[in-house]
Amino acid sequence: MRVLLVKPRELSDSIQPNLGLGFLAAALSERHQVELFDAIRLHAKPARLASKIESFRPKLIGFQVNTYGRRLDLPYIQTARNAAPNATIVLGGADPSADPAGAWEFYGDLVDWMIRGEAENALPALIELIANNSSDYASVAGLVRRTDAGIESNPLDRVDLAQVPLPRWDLLRPDLAPPAPQGAFYRATPLAPISISRGCPHPCTFCGASAISGRRVRYRPLESVIEEIELLRRDYGINEIHVVDDNFTHDGDYVRAFCERILAGPRLWWLCPNGLRIDTLDRELVRLMFRAGCYSMNLGIESGSNRMLSLIRKNLTVEQVRSTAQMLHEEGFLLRGFFLYGFPTETRQERRQSLKLAMELPLAVGHFMLFHPFPGTSAYEALECGDYAGTWRRDAPTLAEVAFVPEGTTASRLKNEQRWALLRFHARPRVIIEILRNVRGPRHLVYLLLRIMRWLVGV
Repeated sequence: MRVLLVKPRELSDSIQPNLGLGFLAAALSERHQVELFDAIRLHAKPARLASKIESFRPKLIGFQVNTYGRRLDLPYIQTARNAAPNATIVLGGADPSADPAGAWEFYGDLVDWMIRGEAENALPALIELIANNSSDYASVAGLVRRTDAGIESNPLDRVDLAQVPLPRWDLLRPDLAPPAPQGAFYRATPLAPISISRGCPHPCTFCGASAISGRRVRYRPLESVIEEIELLRRDYGINEIHVVDDNFTHDGDYVRAFCERILAGPRLWWLCPNGLRIDTLDRELVRLMFRAGCYSMNLGIESGSNRMLSLIRKNLTVEQVRSTAQMLHEEGFLLRGFFLYGFPTETRQERRQSLKLAMELPLAVGHFMLFHPFPGTSAYEALECGDYAGTWRRDAPTLAEVAFVPEGTTASRLKNEQRWALLRFHARPRVIIEILRNVRGPRHLVYLLLRIMRWLVGV
């Protein structure tokens, strides 16, 4: 069967190979002809997707979609339905995983199926049912379908990462990607993202990571990871990898084994852009990571207020943040920190505490992220139940725009506070010099400026 896997053109800071589509393509490739259409990377409008469908003539079109991207994703799905009225359209990704009923209400008859959670097993199983005209839909883990009785969702079954083949890098072509990775900065090109583990056991109320990958942290076999890195080095000249896991350092023994293998070869630069848990880092471990080529990491800090850290169930204190950041700085890491702005009940004074902490820490970059209520999180459920007062702007299409306004402020005031935090933090001479030292050329600078403008302008 001809299968087209699509990522619509949502507004994104990063333009990099889409690992989710790459893993799915690998899971399907033995028995099916698969092609990818990443509209973010291609800067492609819906008309270009129509042309791709007309030339490839897929029998099944799978879309990777996000909750806050619905308004931007819709034209691509409408285009696919019009260009291939007889094709099967399947949605996967964060949106149907966390809110299948809401996603189906939004997309309606444009969609035939949805898949919750990981799809490496579910999508091939669904295709086999379609090819054989079978109605044994209950056998497909995570499959969501609409019946006369309403929306029915099959139980999830987590993928065995030992059985997952390497992503289809021949379709992803990391050597052709622009210099716009997830973490914004890099040391050597070409570079590639890599996924080593899945799952998040932590109870943070604002994060929906476990909705897709579950609460148990699972790691790929180390030999598979090293095989992938060697392939990237050999076939695409990759000089740097970005470990995009949510909890890479959860298992210190695995990380140590990984570092020892990298030290033995293939040697290359690497970093962790996705926000590491501070309470998983100790001096012995990070010293080994640094020796193995890891030069930078993002830290999930979230707030400079101990009350807020407790409320969002981060299980951290400001004192832990300070001591760990100082230790990492002493060990030579380039540090960046994530902070959360606008969580329910957060006061303006507490947001000032976050900015103050960010400026006191040895951070090169501060990411001041606006709170977005994502389905599948306990914060979302609390808002749905009326536990928090505020205004919910459900149509905010990007993370740069205000989605929730806590009681006592307005969307414009909250956005202005975020703008001030970004400008105040990054306008200091030390930070400017550090950023300029890490700009890798005119093209990289253009992508950085576009990212800065998106965060400053969004409302």
